[in-house]
Amino acid sequence: MAVLIIFLCLSIGIGATARAAAPSGHIAGVVKDATTGDALPGANVSIVGTALGTSTDLSGDFAIKRIPVGTYTLRVTFIGYESKEQPVAIEPDGDVFLEIKLVSTVVAGETITISAQREGQIAAINQQLSADAIVNIVSSEKILEVPDANTAESIARLPGVSIQRDGGEGSQVVVRGLSPKYSKIMIDGVEMAATSELSGAADNEETRSTNLSALSQENLKGIELYKAPTADMDGDAIGGIVNLRTARAESTPERIVRGYGSYNSLEADYDQYDVFAKVSQRFLNEKLGLQFSANSEQRNRSSDLFSGSYRIDPQRADTTTGYLPVIVTDASVEDRLETRRRTGGSLILDYSVGDGNIMLTNFYSKTTRKIASRLQQVSDDGGGLLRTFVTDRSLEQISNTLRGEHRLFGLGLNWVTAHSYSHSELPFEHRLNFTGTIDVPTPREVSRDTSAVAFFNQVEGAVTLPLNTANPVMDDVDERNLIGALDFRRNFTLDKNVAGMIKLGGKIKHLDRKRTRTRGQLWAYLTNPWKSMSSDNFLDESYKPHNFLDGDVDLGTVLDAEQNRTFYGMFKDSVQYVINEAWGNNDDYDIDENLAAGYVMARLNYKQLITFIPGIRFEGVDNDYLAHTKITTYSSPPPVPRKGQDFFVYDTTANVSYHDWMPMVHLKIKPVGWYDLRLSLTRTIARPDFNDVMPFQTLTTNPESGIRIGNSRLEPTRAWNYDVYASLYDSFWGLITVGYFYKDLQGINTNYRTYLDKERADSLEQLLDMDFDALDSQYGQSGLFYNQTLTVPRNLDAPGEVKGVEFEVQTNFRNWPIPRLLRGIVLGFNYSIISSKTAVRDFETRVTVNTLPKPPYFETITERFAVEREITVPGQADRLANLSLGYDIGGFSARVSMFHQSGSLRDVGVLEEQDSYDDAFTRWDLSVRQRITSRLDAYFNVVNLTETRDRRYVFRENRPTRLESFGRTTDLGLQVRL
Repeated sequence: MAVLIIFLCLSIGIGATARAAAPSGHIAGVVKDATTGDALPGANVSIVGTALGTSTDLSGDFAIKRIPVGTYTLRVTFIGYESKEQPVAIEPDGDVFLEIKLVSTVVAGETITISAQREGQIAAINQQLSADAIVNIVSSEKILEVPDANTAESIARLPGVSIQRDGGEGSQVVVRGLSPKYSKIMIDGVEMAATSELSGAADNEETRSTNLSALSQENLKGIELYKAPTADMDGDAIGGIVNLRTARAESTPERIVRGYGSYNSLEADYDQYDVFAKVSQRFLNEKLGLQFSANSEQRNRSSDLFSGSYRIDPQRADTTTGYLPVIVTDASVEDRLETRRRTGGSLILDYSVGDGNIMLTNFYSKTTRKIASRLQQVSDDGGGLLRTFVTDRSLEQISNTLRGEHRLFGLGLNWVTAHSYSHSELPFEHRLNFTGTIDVPTPREVSRDTSAVAFFNQVEGAVTLPLNTANPVMDDVDERNLIGALDFRRNFTLDKNVAGMIKLGGKIKHLDRKRTRTRGQLWAYLTNPWKSMSSDNFLDESYKPHNFLDGDVDLGTVLDAEQNRTFYGMFKDSVQYVINEAWGNNDDYDIDENLAAGYVMARLNYKQLITFIPGIRFEGVDNDYLAHTKITTYSSPPPVPRKGQDFFVYDTTANVSYHDWMPMVHLKIKPVGWYDLRLSLTRTIARPDFNDVMPFQTLTTNPESGIRIGNSRLEPTRAWNYDVYASLYDSFWGLITVGYFYKDLQGINTNYRTYLDKERADSLEQLLDMDFDALDSQYGQSGLFYNQTLTVPRNLDAPGEVKGVEFEVQTNFRNWPIPRLLRGIVLGFNYSIISSKTAVRDFETRVTVNTLPKPPYFETITERFAVEREITVPGQADRLANLSLGYDIGGFSARVSMFHQSGSLRDVGVLEEQDSYDDAFTRWDLSVRQRITSRLDAYFNVVNLTETRDRRYVFRENRPTRLESFGRTTDLGLQVRL
């Protein structure tokens, strides 16, 4: 297929070159609203009776090149406006510039006032219909219709998208059921740097996904979600490409200030705000554009949290189903206090040079999180825990792009240089752990075969416990990408019925990513003055009880988290606070990745009926990784582990290189003006996560700890993607789209766990590029790796599939034969049905107790054997729905919105009984806007009207592992146009 596509593109190019000498001219111009003068992006501009045409960009500009000499009729259409036709005469090497003004449609002889929200909806519909690829588009006006917390939640309003939530708001997007690492996040076509979710846990995932919680959607012009990329787009995007759009300053100067005050119902907190300002203007006869925006926000993201853990009993399988009982091991309640501050802004400069332009885009965002929590935990073995936890986290993201669009020797030339950066920092985290024994009733009195909530309510928690340990953690991850790209494009006309474009280009990218982690511990129970301390010394006397989790559980003893900070400040310089590389250095790494890409593609138009876009993309990588191997030879940490005696840490390196050819074929058929059908076949990949491909090794002689190893031989996940999309537009029903997709995934990356006896260890040596015996002899150990649980990333042998149907309707009632008062209704709805399957391979432990005729009368047989089972792709919700129902009249606009995603598999256990799930989630919001004067608007928003909780469970819904409530947020604000 690759050879065929290259031959096809080159043949088209040769044909185009042969016709290049024919006399031709050009048409350029801008399409505007006749009343307001605003640009109309996505307007369809075509030359009647030919294959020549284009659509306007975000600034309303258009250009049609290489038009044969002659007289034509130019037709401009834009949904919601009356079409316009204008005669044009093309002379040899002539340039024609037109300013096209379209008039809004009328109903019953009366002009209908169109709100900004409805204008945004119309613009998004036009852009979506005029695009060649399969794409969903939402405009900035439509984004601001609903009170989403950040950009991630705005993207989740699009068909086929769900989100992963953190702290009560969206953080990462899941496109078509595939985890965030399978999708690419970009700003104006330039990828953003990946981020890290840092916490005190040692096993933080280092994925290639991007956290979007720091980005304010107010700084955007629109959002594009490409479900099937063309060859000029990055190929590592199996899920899709999310492109966050900015735009040049418009001709009309704009100055906006918007501010909100907010109330959080859970904490009864009024100390919240959200401020946004924007300035936009053109200078030097509109050659130079300047656009600046800034935002600052503070939110209370506190929550009431319940957590539960379970284990399985391998000796009591159900005789009917074969399932093992899922038994409570511990349960905890946590009062989590969080203040989240978000700042950001953008600076965009553009300058027109002849018939080209140069544009500089700068984007900045930063989120800081100050978290304090107090927790009480009870365990079925009689263990009790009280903990205070304080942490400061921050996420900083920067994007700088300099791009140019020019014409040179009859060619369209686009160039880009870009820099993207992310900095995830955990400058401070500290835990105080108070542990001891509590009175747990016998199994006769309290059933372990129940939910963790019921177990917690039947067990009397701790009142006073001694201080056991204190744990400081600091962590820092930064990633920097340097990108350069160059594209050449040539338009051609073979005859009046056949025209098109051939395009080729390349891209280079250098990625530099580093992590530095520090961990420590204070064994308070060993030494005074700490061993005499107890939880009584840290009580929060000012705490006022509230209806914790609506009364489902009681918080019990409440500790003062701020005293935790005081404790660390007093004792951090003590020699008893052990900071040791055995605990932190093993997580450090240094990554250098280099990518080179090239592509060739063509677009061939037959009349206005068919658009055919074949293309092929090449991407090759050459990556260097530096990680660490740690071998621990003690079973429990002494106060001061000794390097060379108790543990060994040394550098390990790996070089990884591979390449991929990715064919991309798109076909768009438009038999009538109100209907089009789009089909695509694309090849895409997903590169392994950073922590999977790095050559780290964590080895220990303690069989309870297990062995973790990275796999530098891990291959990317590769997929063939098939899409069919139909779009229908009618002035009565609005825009209706229906799509079907199917993804065939090969070599899915997953963590493989196995019990490592000698025979299996020997068989894995070649796969893992390790010599177990050599390592044994080097460190004076024997059988260091045997009889352990090994966790290593692998490519699954079994293929996976994801398929689904997406439906969307966007409409308003302005053209319905109903009373004028009802014509202000606006409706947006989408629904997705997604299914997936893949296989996981793990090992299972079964314990059998047999009776014997003589002492000891019983024998216990433990068996470990491999198991393979079919699962859904983790993170994939099989039902997604979005609803936005609004009403506009005069200066009043209101929206009620609903977001729903069904439950999904979260983590895969060794056995089905250990699989964990995110429960279904439905949220209702309200947004009201009232125009007071031509320059002043008032806003009122309510987020999470029904105070929906986040909920997780294991195996069955009656085994909750997490219940988290964030309450309701209410906003009241003003917007001023200066």
